[in-house]
Amino acid sequence: MNISSQQKTTIRFGEFQLDNSGELRSQGRKIKLQEQPLQILRDFVAAERAFERSLELNPHYATGHEWLGMLLYLLGRGEEASAEFATAVRLDPLAPISHAAWGCTCFLARRYDEALERTNRALDLDPSSLPFTYLLGTLHVFQRNEQAAFAAYERGVDISAGAASYLGGLGWAFANVGRRDEARMVLTQLREMRKQKYVMATTIVLIHAKLNEKEEALRWLVQGFEERAAWMVYLNTDPRYDNLRSEARFQELLRRMKFPT
Repeated sequence: MNISSQQKTTIRFGEFQLDNSGELRSQGRKIKLQEQPLQILRDFVAAERAFERSLELNPHYATGHEWLGMLLYLLGRGEEASAEFATAVRLDPLAPISHAAWGCTCFLARRYDEALERTNRALDLDPSSLPFTYLLGTLHVFQRNEQAAFAAYERGVDISAGAASYLGGLGWAFANVGRRDEARMVLTQLREMRKQKYVMATTIVLIHAKLNEKEEALRWLVQGFEERAAWMVYLNTDPRYDNLRSEARFQELLRRMKFPT
């Protein structure tokens, strides 16, 4: 039976709804992949069930495969995640977000060459995307291409008019090459920005972690948990947190966030 002729079906979980189209909505507004509903849900089991139900309603929904792929990777199920991303790209090969989401997952898996290839493909399709540019800068840091990393982050800062996430990326890159004074200047700017508007605590965490200031990084990480900072959802897999993983408070946060063990 054609889905358009079926009776309308709506699934509700928390503040979210799914209908026959496979679209995820909150209070009537469509949620874009860039807004990362995974970061909002925080209940990984419920999220997986919801995304799977979305694909039952519409198995040709490429964005649903992207969402499910990212969630599966966060749950440590890399092969299943790769299969979902491959399906998303097959269904919509010209969608830049499909390539970028796959690239992000490769980054989290520490497959930096493959991540760079996917991210560059996404930027070929959408050269103006700032999130893709941020990911590009991060990958260049891990590949020790500092000049390209600074170029990407500085472009993000310029185009976004100094948005906190791109400024934070630049500060993290400064810390990575030992430019500690400049990294600290960025930290000061971010703390001042927090007095006027919301700045994710994780943006500050990453700079302290790269400066090997673990006590301060962990303090801000707890703050991020309490604020439900969006990027906390990557805590279990993001290599930028690797030097904090052995710390007892870091492991406690992973337990509190109910990541699978």
